[in-house]
Amino acid sequence: YSVGVVDSFQLGAGVVAPLAPYSNSGGGPGPLIPNQPSSRSLDTALTNSEAASFESMAAVNFDYRAIVLDAGYRGEWQHDKMFTNLTAGAALNILDWSAAHRENAIQTVGGVSSTYATVEQRNSGVDVLAGLYLQAGTGYHLSETISLSGFFRYDLTETFSKDVGPSAVEQDLSGWSFGLGVTHSF
Repeated sequence: YSVGVVDSFQLGAGVVAPLAPYSNSGGGPGPLIPNQPSSRSLDTALTNSEAASFESMAAVNFDYRAIVLDAGYRGEWQHDKMFTNLTAGAALNILDWSAAHRENAIQTVGGVSSTYATVEQRNSGVDVLAGLYLQAGTGYHLSETISLSGFFRYDLTETFSKDVGPSAVEQDLSGWSFGLGVTHSF
């Protein structure tokens, strides 16, 4: 853009404007011209234009390691070499976590793209989430000291939620798990 400014000053009747440069403090001979224009006009013109587009691409990475400490009541029933058990109790889920938010603003002008700005923010910590669990299992004694077993477990746990810059990470730790095992008793 180019901008032209025209200021107009209102002089009293019969006053002939002096030639520039002109300055007067009001104490000398001649008229005092006000320092504020009585009107102003702006003339703007678009001298050049170019289209630009911006796009923002954000990525959030979330990693955690969980250690689960549980305590509960277990009931077990024997049927010859088969056994079945049911366990219920409370669980503490200890999460060692880290998260990162990275955002790139991409500018495209004249078909050429470039990175306009990059923002990266990180957050990490150790949190403890409380929960409950219910586990059912079954197994088979191959001998007096060796057995095979399996279980299904459902955990009901608080949802993990933290802010990372302008983003948030949320992880629901509730859900099903299963396991298989070989046990040696002595």
